Amino acid sequence: MRLAALGQLLGLGVAGADAIRVLATGERLTAALPFSGPLAPGPLVLDPLAAVFVVALALVGCAVALYAPGYLARAHHRMSATTQQALLLVLETAILGVLVASDLIGFFICWEVMTALATALVLADGQEPEVKRAAILYVAITHIGTLAALAGLLILSGGASELSFDGLRSAIGHASPATRSVGLALALLGFGSKAGVVPVHVWLPEAHPVAPSHVSALLSGVILKIGIYAMLRTCLDLAGPPDMLIGYTLIVVGMVSALVGVLYALVQHDLKRLLAFCSVENVGIILLGVGVAICARNSGLPGLGALVMAGALLHVINHAVFKGLLFLCAGSVHLATHSRDLEQLGGLMRPMPSTGRAFLIGALAISALPPLNGFASEWLILQGCVGAAHAHGGLLRAAAPLLAAGLALAGALAAACFVKAFAVGFLALPRSRAAENATEAPRSLRLAQNLLALTCVILGLGAPWAVAALSHVPAALGLGFPVIEPSWVLGGLGVASVSPLALAAGGLVVGGGVYLYLRRTPARSQMTWACGQGSVEGRAAYSASAFANPIRRIFSNLYRFERATEPVEGVPPYFVKRSRTRGALAPLFERYLYEPSLRFLHWCAAKLEPWVSPTVNRGLALFAATLALLLWWASS
Repeated sequence: MRLAALGQLLGLGVAGADAIRVLATGERLTAALPFSGPLAPGPLVLDPLAAVFVVALALVGCAVALYAPGYLARAHHRMSATTQQALLLVLETAILGVLVASDLIGFFICWEVMTALATALVLADGQEPEVKRAAILYVAITHIGTLAALAGLLILSGGASELSFDGLRSAIGHASPATRSVGLALALLGFGSKAGVVPVHVWLPEAHPVAPSHVSALLSGVILKIGIYAMLRTCLDLAGPPDMLIGYTLIVVGMVSALVGVLYALVQHDLKRLLAFCSVENVGIILLGVGVAICARNSGLPGLGALVMAGALLHVINHAVFKGLLFLCAGSVHLATHSRDLEQLGGLMRPMPSTGRAFLIGALAISALPPLNGFASEWLILQGCVGAAHAHGGLLRAAAPLLAAGLALAGALAAACFVKAFAVGFLALPRSRAAENATEAPRSLRLAQNLLALTCVILGLGAPWAVAALSHVPAALGLGFPVIEPSWVLGGLGVASVSPLALAAGGLVVGGGVYLYLRRTPARSQMTWACGQGSVEGRAAYSASAFANPIRRIFSNLYRFERATEPVEGVPPYFVKRSRTRGALAPLFERYLYEPSLRFLHWCAAKLEPWVSPTVNRGLALFAATLALLLWWASS
């Protein structure tokens, strides 16, 4: 098990070093495979776009390699720890294969291996019904998405026999506008199912909570980004310079995903489910930034577009780091308390100070508070939304205030969400015996968490230089974006600018002054008022439900809570003295999108059943008709 972890560290360290070199220089690294053949994949190519995602994989993967052995030694899963470590090593290799593939054959082979191994790791506790349901949902949606993406890319290729990315670029350049639109729509929808964009996100809050926590960190921090990578590779690279329609599509999808994700996260009590919905939000923020950058470039603002595109790519890395950190902290909490329910936690900051501090840094980063890394990337995307008011296009100018307000709302709701998560989970008094008896995570787990927390700080303070390096990505793709020069500030190019180092220095000065003042002020202690009772109990503390209730009431039309009152066991049903009321979110997307679709498919299957009955004559007739149709399509 430790040998597999060492292999992960060495392999990801080398890959991350190569990716940083590619980002710094803008060059491409190429390596030929040692075998060849008609169905053999093409050479391996690491270009600046893939390098962004390799850096994210290296950062999260190294932390997972440090975290997994200690976690698996104490967690009790159906799948053995050795098997999980081996699958994890192969999974990360498959992810790297997706990123460095240079043709459709290698890309989709690694893509399917990645999906299969991720499903196997989700099934580490496969005996539980919710685990099986989550795995089936993940496989079904992502495989339908894969078929849609493959169909879209084949449509874009126009039937060309050349399946390399270079051949696809040439073929797509000669495609008609209608073919291009249909192919891009299918490809973006298919890859979007892997990224977890609304409305094809329903597998994500089911799979992430039931997977082992280090697997959840990899799923949310990296595998979702592979879906984004495939979307960007298609619309920015293979399909040539994107037009305004692509930009507006990404803006709409991104804004809807950001708002829906954070609103659903805010009312979750399961800590890992809360983090899963926040991944939907951050995927939306990335796509929003890419869409604004495309529209700004096409509207005569290439400098602003370069700044926002670099901010969106920086958010890919930032989200991988702080979401990986938060999932690892959630895993430590689950190991200590055997619970993910915020209503059963509380007071964990005292027995788990290292995990609590790491979780706090991750919460501040995901809430986009300076000077951490989440602030840097979301600041640039917000400045892009504000600066879009100067674009030539009337639609983009009109949408700019709405985009800025929507992104600001998503950021405010994310901050409220993590105030709830940290305050209810780590502060106040314990709400259960398990929370009272919690102990700190083992050393290796704390080391992984603290390394990611430190990375959040480093990426936040060094954001201006990271943005300058990431600006080589769109320039290398030939999209007409200028390269941004290294600077001490974030922003410029016609928008507001801020210095992360200055913000950090100011925060240290103010925080140090407050600390010195408090040290010199004598402390006073008073008894907490307990409504006449002798002492305050943890159950009297502010709960997660109470915290989210005001916002839940504001957006009640979206949430549509379902309540059911049931009698308490042992109480006569006719003269009820006590009852229990439970509330749950109505599954809106499942109820109004997926269930009608399934009913339609069942209706179609019932209508087609007489034609596909297992008789020899009809079977042969269908086979002959299908073969004739395929031959006609191949020859046309």
